[in-house]
Amino acid sequence: MKLKLSEIANGFLNEEQTITKSDILRKVKIIKNSCQYMNCHYFSQELLGYVDKKRDLIKLNFNVFLKKNGEIKNLEKLKVGDLLEFNNISHYSIYIDDGDVIEVEQWGAEPRIIKLLDNLNEFEGSTSIYRKK
Repeated sequence: MKLKLSEIANGFLNEEQTITKSDILRKVKIIKNSCQYMNCHYFSQELLGYVDKKRDLIKLNFNVFLKKNGEIKNLEKLKVGDLLEFNNISHYSIYIDDGDVIEVEQWGAEPRIIKLLDNLNEFEGSTSIYRKK
């Protein structure tokens, strides 16, 4: 039986077990085969299951940012699947572990894995972090 993307997406958010990097990468393959044209917001919604930030996620009381020495402050507090919001909704990415995030850079681009450090440099600083309730 083949599941619809929306069924997979909605189940992904509601899983009780810990989400792993391989879970996210498996789901990204499904999304890439189903959605040929998306931006960072749409990609994040597909990956997390069309969550409502206010209803389904909690905004964490810390953020990540670059210290003057180039270290990432609070990196150790991030969990796989955390939604990172840069510059008050100008960009989204998903944390996938080991300092890496997955994102869609712009409309029509392929999902890609990059270093969180690259996102922080590009968007000049801190980010808000959301996690499922």
